[in-house]
Amino acid sequence: MKRITKDMVKGGGWRYCCVCRRLGPRVKAHWTHEGRDYCDEHKPSAAPASLTKAAA
Repeated sequence: MKRITKDMVKGGGWRYCCVCRRLGPRVKAHWTHEGRDYCDEHKPSAAPASLTKAAA
């Protein structure tokens, strides 16, 4: 998961959350993960806690 930077916005215009864009109203995204953009509310966790505990 990466934070969307000013350079990313300059290069591609405003980016909107994939979830909010579908459900409305459009909310600007601040995070990108696996090719999709998300706002703070819909930001997926980087790694589920259950998987990290099971691997350890």
